[in-house]
Amino acid sequence: MTSFTIRTILLALLCAVGLPAGASTLTPRIHHDLRISVDTQKGHLHGLDTITFDSSLPELPPVLLPSSITVEEIRVNGKVRPDKPDDRVLKLSNSGAEGGKTILSIRYHATFQDAAPANPLHTEDPTFGVAGTISPRGTFLGADAGWYPHVADLPVFFTLHFDAPEGTTAVAAGRLVEHYTSNGRTTTVWATEQPLPALSLSAGPYRMARTDVEGIPVYTFFYQETGELARTYLEAATRYLTLYQELFGPYPFEKFAVVENFFPTGYGFPSWTLLGSSVVRLPFIVETSLGHEIAHSWWGTSVQVDSIEGNWAEGLTTYVADHLYKEQQSPADGRSYRYKVLRDYASLVNNDNEFPVNRFVRRYDKASQSIGYGKAAMIFHMARQQVGEEAFWRALEKVYHSKRFAQASWNDFARHLGTEANQNLAPFFEQWLVRTGAPSLALDNMALQKVEAGWQVEGEIVQATPIYDLRVPYRIETSAGHVEGALDSRSGRTPFKVTTQERPSRLLLDPYFDLFRRLAPSEVPPSVNTLRASRSLIVILAAPHSSALREAAEQLLAALRQENVPILSEHEVDRFPLQDYDLLIVGMPQKDELRPPLLREVEIGATSFDIEQQSFPRDSHTLLAVSDHPLAEGHMATWLLAPSPDRLRPAIRKIPHYGQYGLLVFEQATNRYKGVWPVTESPTIFEFSKER
Repeated sequence: MTSFTIRTILLALLCAVGLPAGASTLTPRIHHDLRISVDTQKGHLHGLDTITFDSSLPELPPVLLPSSITVEEIRVNGKVRPDKPDDRVLKLSNSGAEGGKTILSIRYHATFQDAAPANPLHTEDPTFGVAGTISPRGTFLGADAGWYPHVADLPVFFTLHFDAPEGTTAVAAGRLVEHYTSNGRTTTVWATEQPLPALSLSAGPYRMARTDVEGIPVYTFFYQETGELARTYLEAATRYLTLYQELFGPYPFEKFAVVENFFPTGYGFPSWTLLGSSVVRLPFIVETSLGHEIAHSWWGTSVQVDSIEGNWAEGLTTYVADHLYKEQQSPADGRSYRYKVLRDYASLVNNDNEFPVNRFVRRYDKASQSIGYGKAAMIFHMARQQVGEEAFWRALEKVYHSKRFAQASWNDFARHLGTEANQNLAPFFEQWLVRTGAPSLALDNMALQKVEAGWQVEGEIVQATPIYDLRVPYRIETSAGHVEGALDSRSGRTPFKVTTQERPSRLLLDPYFDLFRRLAPSEVPPSVNTLRASRSLIVILAAPHSSALREAAEQLLAALRQENVPILSEHEVDRFPLQDYDLLIVGMPQKDELRPPLLREVEIGATSFDIEQQSFPRDSHTLLAVSDHPLAEGHMATWLLAPSPDRLRPAIRKIPHYGQYGLLVFEQATNRYKGVWPVTESPTIFEFSKER
């Protein structure tokens, strides 16, 4: 699963609609009273939207009639309006308003039947092309599906009455007002108490469970089959809500709900999150992605994105959720998470798909995710290192309190962080937001000599162009412990001298991966992500092979978004200069030069794969090993060994989710082993041998 987001639907609306700065319940009110009735067998929706405009509005904004709806009748202040706008834009006048208000009623119908995937091969588009669907399995109406008339550019309040076949419960933003069943139909009523740019809903045969966190209702709406998970999710949501209220301030919405969806989504909406059934059941979700979505209640849905300067919300939420949880486990886990971010960037991002952070709007593939989530998270981490703990968290709290239900930009974070630390952070943020790429670091001209005070280490920090203004942490290891500090680097070569009392054994630049930088090739072990990002990949099917094996290989390529890669049989490879390509070899080839070399820590036996004293029978397990090319330096080769195509197919859907790993073992769809090849060389590490 991806680390989910403010999702595509919400982001698109926040970018397109937006709210005025400082919007609050005191802003002139526009209120939707939506009465929706659905036929889940036919996918039909009948709607009545009564929009009330407050008389204090100097002029009434236009109402957009989505092309997806068929308008049956329009009334203004109770009088039928005969015209039906051809351009789908309804213009109103507040003259003749009754009781100081203008009341617009629109009766309409629509059909929503987008095909919802059950087992998608990849998840780069988190919507899977589904904007709206009404079916017996469940209903999802995203904000951009056009399921109700839309008023742009001003804060909007909603009351939703959702009527469906008995047993169908709807969930949307706001407070749960009513939930009842009568005459074979179930009605759910939600009302928002804060202005929102748009409304989405999900409905299904849910069982509701509830707890309260300091007066905040917390719900789960799960299907019967997953109902036993309700307590786990409620307890986890309680922890996250408590954590973030302590860090940032009061929870901004009327409730929080975890809602199950019938296709594998991971959406974050104001006051609720929508997780697919396959996602809800994953044991790690409550420890990772659930908290990520709850953090979005503060960052992205309450404090909204000013898209002109780029979407900062995914990076910040990744940092205060995914990274923070690892950091809370241990400093080593935090370091490992940052190393993973740098590895993903080095594996996935290149000159062809790079763009500056301030141009990120949403993720559309793994490379854009690496920039908009990973690099942006590291920018917040580096800012935290620069301003200090207290100033960093205090600044985030200030941004939250000053920008609730308004838009914030990167500049707002720079300003508040700078104020709290009494620093000018504009150059820092400009360097990381506007420029593409990342700095590359290395050590050169290293020397060690005995001096009166102990030992003097001399050398140079080398930056490849483009040059960044960096404060580079270092660690010198000695027999008596570590000596740590930081060195300023603002040029291609920065000389330095450091003295230690004890003889150094090793010097490391950026030992905890606190800087966002491009790792050297030697620091990036081959992985599924490097396979995904290859621009010179060919597939070789070991002889003999069946059409079923070819189909399985095509499925894996589709899952990795490598659909146009050539697929060859082993007997066809003689016409290809294999040393010029990355290889994906499916099955055990007959040609010696294509057989896997002696892989580190892996022994491929006749009946088993043996890894780190674990043995996996070959007749029931699939092995994926991404390693060095046996014929050419600078390229990679991947071996995929499975007992049969039928055994391979369940693993194919899982492999893309293990992007950071280079060694995987599956039993059907269950991962039994995952490993990362060790890094043995780095240009940022220098060993002081006794001979020197």
